[in-house]
Amino acid sequence: MSDKILLLNGRVFDGVSDQVRRQDVLVIGNRIAAVGVADVGDADIRRVDLGGRLLMPGLIDGHVHICGTELPIINATSSHWSYLSAFAFRQMERRLMSGFTSLRDMGGANVGIARALREGLVTGPRLFYSGKLLSQTGGHGDARPRDNDIAVVLGNCCSGSDKFAWVVDGVSAVRRAVREELRLGAHQIKIMASGGILSPTDPLHSLQFSESEIRAAVEEATNHGTYVSAHCHPAGAIRRCAEYGVRVIEHATMLDEAAAEAMVANGTYAMPTLALLGVLMREGRQMGLDDANMEKLHLVVSRAHDSLRLLRRHNIPAGFGTDLFGKAHGNEGSEFTQRLPVDRPLDILRSATAVNADILKRSQDLGHVAPGALADLIIVEGDPLEDIAIMENPDNIALVMLDGVIVKDRGIAMPGEHLPRPKFWQASAGTGF
Repeated sequence: MSDKILLLNGRVFDGVSDQVRRQDVLVIGNRIAAVGVADVGDADIRRVDLGGRLLMPGLIDGHVHICGTELPIINATSSHWSYLSAFAFRQMERRLMSGFTSLRDMGGANVGIARALREGLVTGPRLFYSGKLLSQTGGHGDARPRDNDIAVVLGNCCSGSDKFAWVVDGVSAVRRAVREELRLGAHQIKIMASGGILSPTDPLHSLQFSESEIRAAVEEATNHGTYVSAHCHPAGAIRRCAEYGVRVIEHATMLDEAAAEAMVANGTYAMPTLALLGVLMREGRQMGLDDANMEKLHLVVSRAHDSLRLLRRHNIPAGFGTDLFGKAHGNEGSEFTQRLPVDRPLDILRSATAVNADILKRSQDLGHVAPGALADLIIVEGDPLEDIAIMENPDNIALVMLDGVIVKDRGIAMPGEHLPRPKFWQASAGTGF
């Protein structure tokens, strides 16, 4: 089969531009060779007529937990790795069929899951994993219930929470944990810098980790050539993390002017995550949230859209994340519509493509339809720039191309033919495949 594919007669959203243009896109191997080309008559080129459908970059989810099997979190972290891995593999394949060609895992996925992808043992998107996140004792990543008195030491928590988190206190312990995750190939480091909705013992407004601990994590990640992301809800946590060198603020749901100004001054990105909030508002009780969890949830939800408006007003780059966990998996498409009270469909699609690629430090390869970019592309039925709700239904993703290989086709390119699996092993290890 030819490694040259000409995608004809498509309406192209390139990930950045305000305009959608009728253009052809030539793919050679795993890269986009040309955009706007006419059919050159090469007999070796395989032609696929898109029939006016929208062609755009593959979606990037900037905040996922592919091993997040269930709530309360302690139930997931104490599950056996064989089950967690099987769950992750199923989630990754499902996400790929929904148009997400890259995932940025922010706690749980590890080098073994990445190796299985790289060697083609399983099918899934490109994976950029953080490994274990870092939490202080009693912080958002410490999953022990309040009445559990089992002690935690670095990398050894009898409750099982060491699968997802390093529970660390002090600069030396932070440095060691960061270095260990970087040794294991983590693409970025995640710290828990404030209280959270689902954690059992910390107030939402608590500021977690000292300045010296946060700066130590940033120094170690920077020395390695990568960066730190921080879970932050309250404005105080956001402001101090931006000032201490954290590159990406996860959630950023309770922003104020001072925190926004600190983000602007330090070139900090935001990763809003609204999809999980919507599911928890509907089904939180059934998913195991107690009164304290629900109280924190309502406070976050009451501020989330105003925070997104503040991000936009200050022109702070905002990515696209879903943060789904447990039974909430499968609702990733709701992130598109959850943002409609604030964002235009164009802004939402940019967040899920070009902005997230920039956060990944892969803007030359991902998130764009441009010559030289990797051929991670999707074809969409309908016009999400007019009706973003189209993106909620995976059936509207008519074709998915990953690394130049068509991995999903609803009768456009190869009716009735068997689709080969993408050859992840052709890419370099440690680079998000």
